Amino acid sequence: MKIIFSILCGLLLTSCPNKNMNDNQETKEIVHLFEGNLLGAGEEGLKKENFIISSEKEWKEFLNKINRINKVSSKFEPSVNFSTDMVLIAIEEVKTTGGFGIKVAELEEEKEKINVIVERIGPKPTDMVIMVITQPINIVKIKKTNKEIIFVEKSK
Repeated sequence: MKIIFSILCGLLLTSCPNKNMNDNQETKEIVHLFEGNLLGAGEEGLKKENFIISSEKEWKEFLNKINRINKVSSKFEPSVNFSTDMVLIAIEEVKTTGGFGIKVAELEEEKEKINVIVERIGPKPTDMVIMVITQPINIVKIKKTNKEIIFVEKSK
């Protein structure tokens, strides 16, 4: 009987959610909206940069830019609730071959800031790549925060 009671107590204790742990995980959650390439040969007018969009107006202006040549937003759900979320965007420069990519890999939360880890990916010298003009882009959504957001770049 003691064994059964011990097992039940153990299950009960391990299945109780830890509210602090869940809150921390929600803050660090990244929802990938789009990861791929713009194929307009740079005609979208976007340069290599990382930035934050925190309003509906900025979001619509950005969508108009990326949809200027090809309707990129048709590949993802473009609606964002800016009262609870914000959008992070990482864009690579225009490349003359395939094999390049960019990704918002993770969030490292500190007391007063959030480090956004951006990985820039490129082909190895021995890799065979397609000859096409591309511009890697990654669009993600995170929970709105008042903490300072700092983009930290890493090459892979």
